[in-house]
Amino acid sequence: MRSFSLKLQFALLSAALAVLALCLAGAVLLPVVRYRQLRELDQQLSGDAAQLHAILAKKEAAVLTGATGVVANLLPPNLRLRYLEVETREGRVLHRSGNLRGLDLKGAGGTTATMAIGGHEARIRSSQQGRLVLHLGTRLGTLEKTQQDLGLSLVMVLPLVALVAFGGGLLLARRALRPVTALTAAAEKISTERPDERLPVLPGGDEVARLTEVLNHTFDRLQRAYAAAARFSADASHQLKTPVSVLRAGLDALHHQSLPPEAQMEIEVLRRQSRRLTTMIGDLLLLAQADAGRLQLETARMDLVPLLERTGEDLEVLSLDRGLTLEQDWPATLPCTADPRRVAIILQNLTENAAKYTPAGGNIRIQATTEGADSIIRIANTGTPIPADQAEAIFGRFHRNGTGENISGHGLGLNIARELARAHGGELALEPGGPETVFVLRLPTAG
Repeated sequence: MRSFSLKLQFALLSAALAVLALCLAGAVLLPVVRYRQLRELDQQLSGDAAQLHAILAKKEAAVLTGATGVVANLLPPNLRLRYLEVETREGRVLHRSGNLRGLDLKGAGGTTATMAIGGHEARIRSSQQGRLVLHLGTRLGTLEKTQQDLGLSLVMVLPLVALVAFGGGLLLARRALRPVTALTAAAEKISTERPDERLPVLPGGDEVARLTEVLNHTFDRLQRAYAAAARFSADASHQLKTPVSVLRAGLDALHHQSLPPEAQMEIEVLRRQSRRLTTMIGDLLLLAQADAGRLQLETARMDLVPLLERTGEDLEVLSLDRGLTLEQDWPATLPCTADPRRVAIILQNLTENAAKYTPAGGNIRIQATTEGADSIIRIANTGTPIPADQAEAIFGRFHRNGTGENISGHGLGLNIARELARAHGGELALEPGGPETVFVLRLPTAG
């Protein structure tokens, strides 16, 4: 699942929080506005009721007769559209406005109440003065319209608020993460080739600056440990060369002497092991030089074809007693900028590896061509394919393929071949898929 960048996550979170805040503000604002409007309306109805009581008190005797039109004629113009019901204390209705359509407002109960009239909400104010009881009310249309307009305005402004919050969050996140971006770019430059590179300490002494200092101290410790390990490997390999050479010379001298057959067999075993030890020491010394960045390449313009031809000849010798079929396909010339001696080691390790892991009667194929600015060499062999999850592990040092426990070697060939390829600015990789094992060597055509 693809994850979003921190900047985008921050912007999205900012927009979500802004929308949530606006929704919460609307949830609080709408009831508050409604409450304030109801209070103002109640005060207005209370004033209108007091005004009407004063008018009716002057004609109370005529009003109490209940004669038709008496109350209607006394109503001031500002109250003629209101809902109105006038009754006596005993409950005898003296007047009911026509817009009530026969509805009894006594059902409102209390001093003020909200009730439905004609399918619309209305606010009713009940008051008593003298022998008259008034129920005066008005529709809540204006209040409802205000609530609807306010709610619609909040809904309409939501996208704008979200957009502004998203843009602002993105800008703030970009500015806040700018030091982290600079540190990332600086960290990418730190490698075995450039171990002295360090992260720039930003001014201000904030959390990022403190983290930078901690990381730089960590890099210092790692560089010292890495240098010590590389120096130990190089020194140990170098110091071992002399005693092993002396041992080999002594065994070679004993081999030429007249000794019993049993002793000759023992000496031959020791000679083979000493040769194997010499090869391993040479490989370890080469890897130590690569780790320490002291691997010297004598690069020059060269043609890979002669090297491929010699490699093919060596492979024919290796496969004679096993019935292996060898296929070779490359152009007449294959230009490259490389160290011939190091490239020969790469090809030797790859072809020996192919010969060892190809079953009897199998097939080995060497193909070479030019692709863009690189020279490409593919070495394929039949046999048990390497699982995809082992495609990188096989290049590890002292790694042995699970199918080759009984095959000679010490698991450094592929690692050395890749280190040398990368030292040339190229690459060595296992081509995924297919029934064969295919190693692809890529070397730059121009230096």
